[in-house]
Amino acid sequence: MNRQDFIRKVKENVAGTLEGVTIKDTTVFVDGVIEELKKAMVAGEVVSISGFGKFETVVRAAHDGRNPKTGETIMIKETRAPKFTALTGLKEAVKNA
Repeated sequence: MNRQDFIRKVKENVAGTLEGVTIKDTTVFVDGVIEELKKAMVAGEVVSISGFGKFETVVRAAHDGRNPKTGETIMIKETRAPKFTALTGLKEAVKNA
């Protein structure tokens, strides 16, 4: 499912609850949610959505690596990376699908 498919599905999901919601409204909403998640993670915050999952950043320690072409050992710097952890509600939904 790509971004546009996701936006369409969200619109269909809220159409019964919120009348008159357009694709444009839904796009603004979805983009806002994604932007706030991104801002929180860049700031090092943990975003936990009950029954769904936890978004956070983790620090990957510096370590030795190997250049696959030359076999030379190289030092890979410490880096921050995004991490998502599924919580029980999502795990159960996927497991029972």
